[in-house]
Amino acid sequence: MKLSFTHKTDLALAYFPHLTATSARNKLMSLINDTHSTLRTRLQDMGYKNAQKEFSPAQVSAIMECLGSPY
Repeated sequence: MKLSFTHKTDLALAYFPHLTATSARNKLMSLINDTHSTLRTRLQDMGYKNAQKEFSPAQVSAIMECLGSPY
């Protein structure tokens, strides 16, 4: 099975389709970094760094578990 990575902006737009790409990404990252400290810690434990452009499949799963599915 091939691993697929998700760009931050693509996931952000799934959660916030009414926003511009930049605003959606900023809002998602604000939720992760400022609102959900447990999620932030969990992502960091998975190797997440703020400079990443993409989330790994495991990171996407963790985000969806915390925030709910955007789909």
